[in-house]
Amino acid sequence: TVDDINLNGKVLTITGDTDDTFKITTGASGATTISTTDAAGANGYLSLFADGVIELNSGSTYGSIFLDHSGTNYGEFFTGGTDFNIRSNIDDGDMKFAGKDGSSYITALTLDMSNAGAADFNHHVHVGGNLTGDYAATFQELTVDSIGLNTKTITITGDTSDTFTIT
Repeated sequence: TVDDINLNGKVLTITGDTDDTFKITTGASGATTISTTDAAGANGYLSLFADGVIELNSGSTYGSIFLDHSGTNYGEFFTGGTDFNIRSNIDDGDMKFAGKDGSSYITALTLDMSNAGAADFNHHVHVGGNLTGDYAATFQELTVDSIGLNTKTITITGDTSDTFTIT
């Protein structure tokens, strides 16, 4: 023990104010945990396991994990009840889901936060169940209030309740 630093076997502990500590612990097969303890607040830790698993526990009420760059908070992961949430924290900043198609990077989906989260898909949209909503569907130049597909019948209903049916 030197000043507020204690090395005991595979555990390095640095004590700050009162009971606040920073601890690095090495376990079996090189598994390592970096943890903080705050007597007045939440505890958190980062664990690196030998099998390649990384666990991050923020310890706060909502389990918030913030994504910052140069002092700006761009987004966060957090819990809300039983839900897992991803949130953009930049006013009107879009959320983009990107990947690689062949050797080119593409943006597959953009959620437009300046337009109430409107979804803009780069290509096709495949729906496994029912596609429902309270809106007029727009397909290139065709705008209708209602399209229904039932077994072998397609029904398109316009603004004046005129219908067009294909069987």
